[in-house]
Amino acid sequence: MSELENKTLLDIVIKYPETQAFYRELGEEIGVCLLCEELFSTLLEISQKYGLSIEELLPPEGQKTKS
Repeated sequence: MSELENKTLLDIVIKYPETQAFYRELGEEIGVCLLCEELFSTLLEISQKYGLSIEELLPPEGQKTKS
């Protein structure tokens, strides 16, 4: 389990602004604006709501959120 699963999307994009593009693209893929609708949801809540794994909600290595 990732230490990030209990972080909100807002927590992540504030600390790592470079992840915004990743979450915009992911939202387009699943048909919802994650940055609009799920900003205050945790990654765990988002994964459960949309049937995604936590790993799918983490940015690629170049944008990895590590702390």
